[in-house]
Amino acid sequence: KGAVIRQNLARFHPAPVVDLIMKGAADLEAKETVATIFFCDIVGFTTLCQTVNLKQIQSLLNRFCKTVNHIVFDEQGTLDKFIGDAALAIFGAPVPQEDAAVRAVRSALHIRDKLNQMSWDAREPRFQVRYGIYMGPAIVGNFGSDERMDYTILGHAVNLASRICKTADPNQILIGPEVFEHIQESRLFAVEMTGSRELKGIKDKMLLYEVKGFR
Repeated sequence: KGAVIRQNLARFHPAPVVDLIMKGAADLEAKETVATIFFCDIVGFTTLCQTVNLKQIQSLLNRFCKTVNHIVFDEQGTLDKFIGDAALAIFGAPVPQEDAAVRAVRSALHIRDKLNQMSWDAREPRFQVRYGIYMGPAIVGNFGSDERMDYTILGHAVNLASRICKTADPNQILIGPEVFEHIQESRLFAVEMTGSRELKGIKDKMLLYEVKGFR
């Protein structure tokens, strides 16, 4: 039974976090917390699907998912889910991380670099990804039914992270003001203010910043 539980947990959490959960040092009960929410998605995926065959789409998505999965886990993030051509990850839950924002931004940069540096077969479709990161209050925990229970994050902050991602240009990493404040002390990243932007479905404009790269 323990092996099955560990295998299920490993779908969402990196090995060190799984160890903490198995030891009872971290729990998956629903709770309110401040989390850093990371979204990325493939630009123009619907159009891309109309121009390539099924096998090429499968190869493309596998490359994308594998890269995101490995790097998010390397940064001790929680992989909430893949949603078609998009990925949602959480930093700061279920195990609190003082540097959650730094880990999320570093993940975005490493994913972008990894995808941009990949070698491509002439028959493989190339693609670009955009990124959005937001920090805010949310509810995290196990949700579902007796047949299937998944660890996920809920709340307005998740919608904001998704909207920030959608407004980003190809290969662009956009972050919200709270993320910007939390990464400033690290002095790890080159960041520029992009100004206030309208986010689809959100009443007020939000001041966003672009992460250009490492310093």
